[in-house]
Amino acid sequence: RGDESAMMLDHLLARPPRGMRRFCLMGNHEELMLRFLADPASALSWLDFGGFETLASYGIGRDIEELRALSARRLSQAVAAVVPESHKTFLARLPLALGHGPYVFAHAGLDGSHPMDAQPRDALLWGRCAAPPPAGVTLVRGHFIHPQPLIEAQVIGIDTGAYATGRLTTVCLSPGLAPSFLTVE
Repeated sequence: RGDESAMMLDHLLARPPRGMRRFCLMGNHEELMLRFLADPASALSWLDFGGFETLASYGIGRDIEELRALSARRLSQAVAAVVPESHKTFLARLPLALGHGPYVFAHAGLDGSHPMDAQPRDALLWGRCAAPPPAGVTLVRGHFIHPQPLIEAQVIGIDTGAYATGRLTTVCLSPGLAPSFLTVE
């Protein structure tokens, strides 16, 4: 989301630093972008949720209303001309969640009323959940903005609204230790 999206995707596609592994997850903005890339005319609302800034990061520097006024064919052509296939493939292959030990990492939520291997997409990407995470599972998520990192019984929230506040938060999880956070501005 935002005016450095293309550069960020290039970064994520590059080899991680030596000795490091990189795990990336699908979020609601990635899902919205994929919908737009598949059929811009039916997903124009994405432009209001970071999509316009994302397209600007690829060099489509038109006014948002000018983009909306383009025919479906012209909009599809403009987007196809600047968004690399490698970015589309990367986004389409992102997993919805990742489990490691007692932690499950998902963009927005888990629904404890469903088995872990059958989590609803809306819960994982949008936080539309009927029940808290299952017993013994701690969800690590973003999506819901808090002024400070959130620690609850089964939820660790690390979204401090970087797109609006400039504050990006990370969490360090080590066996036997309480979570520690680093927030940079």
